[in-house]
Amino acid sequence: MKLIKSTLLLLLIFVANSTPLLAQPRVVTFGDEVEESEQRTYDEKNIIKLNLGELFSSDFSLYYERQLTNKLTFEVGAGLTYNDFFGHLFSPSLYAPEAYAVDKKMGNSFAVGLRFYTSRTFDGFYIAPEYKYRKYHWSDEAQFIDTDANIPGLYLDESRVHSIARLSFGYALFYSNNIQFDFQTGIGLSSITEKIYNPYSGELETTKVNFRPRVNLGFKLGYAF
Repeated sequence: MKLIKSTLLLLLIFVANSTPLLAQPRVVTFGDEVEESEQRTYDEKNIIKLNLGELFSSDFSLYYERQLTNKLTFEVGAGLTYNDFFGHLFSPSLYAPEAYAVDKKMGNSFAVGLRFYTSRTFDGFYIAPEYKYRKYHWSDEAQFIDTDANIPGLYLDESRVHSIARLSFGYALFYSNNIQFDFQTGIGLSSITEKIYNPYSGELETTKVNFRPRVNLGFKLGYAF
């Protein structure tokens, strides 16, 4: 009986002494992972983004956002445009061709803005004054009022420029430390300038519409580094 009691006592002492040793590696490892994850999240100062919403406007732009202070960042974007699907609906020119009827060419776009975050950079709600420049370019076959004067195969270069000043409101969310989801909406003023051929005068004419209200919706997918 004494032998059994002694054996049980030794077993209990062994288990009690072994438990902290078995648990210790898991605690240290978990703490290291949390510390490393937190450091990766807060140390990012740059983000490269693609605005998926602008793809519907045939605007293929990449954006770069850079941290300036704990709550302030600077963002710039540049890219190519291809086809202004609905531009002719809001055109200041009476002779603007429909998008499907022209020989489309590459244009360009540019954007710049400042972002003020309410919590910390790259994460949470923000407000951003922005400027967006977008140019579409195409060739259209010249048509004359006097059909006898028509020259088959004569194409003229035409263009449309959107110049937009806006104030955007958004929410940025980090996923897995380096991936950012950026949702935004805003309102601003847009000016349109077109260079369109006038069949009555037989010349390319530049027309411009002064600023009009314009709503902005966007979703950007970014990678922080």
